[in-house]
Amino acid sequence: MEVKVPQATVRNEGFHSYTVVAVGVDRQNSAASESWQAPPVWQKLKTGFPSYSLAGVAADHGKLWVVGGQDGNGKRDEVLVFNPQANKWRNGPKLPQPISHAPLVSTGDKLYLLGGLTASKDSISVPVATVYSLDTTNPGATWIEKAALPAPRYGGAAAWDGKRLVFAGGAETYEPNTPRPAAAEIWELRNGKWEISDAVLKPPRDRLAAATDGRGSIWLVGGAQLRPPELRRAPPPRKIYTDVDVLSGSKVSNSTPIRTAVHSAAAVWTPDTGTCVFGGLTGLPNQTAVPVAKVQCLKGTGPGWPDLPDVRQNAGAAVIDSTVYVVGSRSCSPCLGGAGSEPDIVLALRFR
Repeated sequence: MEVKVPQATVRNEGFHSYTVVAVGVDRQNSAASESWQAPPVWQKLKTGFPSYSLAGVAADHGKLWVVGGQDGNGKRDEVLVFNPQANKWRNGPKLPQPISHAPLVSTGDKLYLLGGLTASKDSISVPVATVYSLDTTNPGATWIEKAALPAPRYGGAAAWDGKRLVFAGGAETYEPNTPRPAAAEIWELRNGKWEISDAVLKPPRDRLAAATDGRGSIWLVGGAQLRPPELRRAPPPRKIYTDVDVLSGSKVSNSTPIRTAVHSAAAVWTPDTGTCVFGGLTGLPNQTAVPVAKVQCLKGTGPGWPDLPDVRQNAGAAVIDSTVYVVGSRSCSPCLGGAGSEPDIVLALRFR
């Protein structure tokens, strides 16, 4: 059956018109709803995305990119690209090696995947300082290695503020079921080289989220700390944070904290809402995971967005054409790094 999808969306103040297309696991359009007007709600787009977590997620040239990640078989080198207009996924160029726990950033003409965890020959997770870049303006381009981070990092946050690429926090060492110190350093890429910024995270943390307005400011949200470096011999303090740092130039200032402390969340910035955070975990890393469905926006008068329809952790989020997409990591058992066997659902909310 041929499905015709209306192309226009008419704005009505306080209400929004939607057309939702369901796409089966065979990635073929199976049905389309008629448009209707309703308050902003999350739509479940059955796009056939395979369920996995800990991937880099970014929007670039109107497409949603999902790079690397981890599933029940280990770390992934696959790249998937979603076209919202066609409601279809395609394969992108594979990574040179499987990587998880690495942020993905678009600079407008290139994608950058920074740090992360890869696997040794013995299938042991190893933090890396590797930075890969992809020229998204060239259809035949492949990932190339760029200047490495000053030290190995995974679980850090990264963003392009309109002029520079920034990487913050994360952890350098990885030992399963063992506390590890989170980093406070913030690095910025200048003239092809990474430099240490005078600004630092307060407090240090990993598994934090980042969002930017693209005009010089980056919000660094939440995260966890299991053991600060200066207390290696002391009992390891364990904490999850509500803190939000705003990086502008070489200065860090405090913003209004989020209401619920989370790590492993996703975040975006929009001119309508400021910074908003989606899902995350309230359980400490390497302990019982407690995923949440909360949507937390920093402005005192939030946009009234509803919570996610299901819990998400280690997911990614991006904005394309006034629509927020959240992809990856629905509720799973166990939640630590794993994911279910059923195809995942991409969540979408049109806010304008």
